Amino acid sequence: MGEIDSDDPFYDSALLDEAMRLEIGDIVGPIETSEGYAIIQLLGREKGKTKNEQQQREWARTQLALEQIGSLSEVKQQLLNEYVTVIRK
Repeated sequence: MGEIDSDDPFYDSALLDEAMRLEIGDIVGPIETSEGYAIIQLLGREKGKTKNEQQQREWARTQLALEQIGSLSEVKQQLLNEYVTVIRK
């Protein structure tokens, strides 16, 4: 997966919560997610920088937009439905 933020909206919250509990080098899984199952190993941890007011506002806007869109699987299905409709015309 590479580096991910602890509040990354594209990863299942169960996966992120479990990763936050790990010590460096720990492996855990399988963890059930909305996309199936995952096994994770924490290779390192980097403390994030404190967000300034503008960054916090941008983060909040992003979160609101993502909540309105729905889950990644729902968005994928909507795109597939639209794409298939265009092909059938």
